[in-house]
Amino acid sequence: MSKKAPLQGAAPTDEEGFYLKAAYEEPVASLARLEQTARFLITVATSTSGVFVAALKLSLAKDESLAAAWFGPFGLWAISVACLLVVLVPRHYSHGRNEPADVKRMILEVQHFKYNWLVGGAAAFLAGILLAAGLTVFG
Repeated sequence: MSKKAPLQGAAPTDEEGFYLKAAYEEPVASLARLEQTARFLITVATSTSGVFVAALKLSLAKDESLAAAWFGPFGLWAISVACLLVVLVPRHYSHGRNEPADVKRMILEVQHFKYNWLVGGAAAFLAGILLAAGLTVFG
């Protein structure tokens, strides 16, 4: 029996090299984007709650009080900010030193963890917006 020679391929073109490099660097770069998005949503959630407080103060008469339902959006926005802060707070992720497969696993695990908390925070923020809009319209 004779051994078959391994297939020889051509060296990647500059364009293929560019995309290979981009795919290689994407998991680490996505962590920074997830954190930037969390910072943005925290800013939006806190600003929205401030605007909502101002609108409530302007719409209430001097001796008028609010029903408990009007505090629902603030609770959802607080949950949103808490979820988004989890994205930003550094955690210790264990991995084997000088083990590329373990480092890759850890990076993908961090990416998945942060993404899930970001989605939860965004969902709570949107739920707060919808509740505030519903209370305002159907009040």
